[in-house]
Amino acid sequence: MLRPLRIAKLECQTEEDRQARQEVLNAPVPPGLPLGTNMLLISVAGRFRGRGLSLAELVEAGKHGWQGAQRYYGAETDKFERWGLLWVQESMSMALYDHENKAGPPS
Repeated sequence: MLRPLRIAKLECQTEEDRQARQEVLNAPVPPGLPLGTNMLLISVAGRFRGRGLSLAELVEAGKHGWQGAQRYYGAETDKFERWGLLWVQESMSMALYDHENKAGPPS
């Protein structure tokens, strides 16, 4: 059985953050993801804010990581419980890396 994860409340500093948070919370959860996934992803995305991607983009990257972990480990295993959040963080980091490298070399 999956343990409940501690979800930190995201402090919305700007109006853009508040709108993005509401947009993500109101978005439908993809099939196969638990209902609280959006709040978890918002909580994790808060750690990566201010690095070039919006909150909604980070959450979208996190969803891909979560789904990848579910496919790899299976949603009902202990390994998924242990490693799922790491996959989310890794996918957000990779999204930031990709965003930074798409900008091109400085002129």
